Amino acid sequence: MKKRLLSLLVALCMAVTLLPVSAITAWAEGGGQLKIIDGYPEGSRDSNGTYTTSCSGDGWSYDGSTQTLDLHPASSTEYDFLLI
Repeated sequence: MKKRLLSLLVALCMAVTLLPVSAITAWAEGGGQLKIIDGYPEGSRDSNGTYTTSCSGDGWSYDGSTQTLDLHPASSTEYDFLLI
C-alpha cells in the first residue's frame, strides 16, 4: 500500500511540473505589466501608426510626446538589457 501511495504522489508531482507556470503567474498578477512591441510599450500606438500615446502601468510610465519610458519600481531592481 505504501508503494502505491508513493507512486501516486510521484505521478502527481510529475503532472504538476508540466503546468505552464508563466501563464499562471501572468494571470495572477493581472494587468499593468510592461510589454514591449516593436521597441515601444504596448498601448502607445495611436490610430495613425505613431507611438505618441502616453500610457502607464505598475512601476512604469511612457510619455508619448517625448517618447521616454520611465521605470520606477517599488523596490530597487536590476535590469539586464543584454540581447542574446
